[in-house]
Amino acid sequence: MSHLDQGKTVERAMQPIADLDVPKRLRASVDKQNQILLDLAISLVQAGLPEDQVRSIIDAACASYRDELVSTIPAIRAQDG
Repeated sequence: MSHLDQGKTVERAMQPIADLDVPKRLRASVDKQNQILLDLAISLVQAGLPEDQVRSIIDAACASYRDELVSTIPAIRAQDG
């Protein structure tokens, strides 16, 4: 499978994240993290790492994403006062 085909396969797999209906104020964060996760997934496919290493890297990336969202939501609430 070519790198282009691998990238398209990963993009299709991640499309449900891009299609999520999220509040407008969170859209930029979701889009940014989606791109980061997409780039990471393509890099992992190309690197040919073992599954346990892939899982560990993805877990760390998702934890970072979770932390960003958790800190963004209270900040939005504070702005709404």
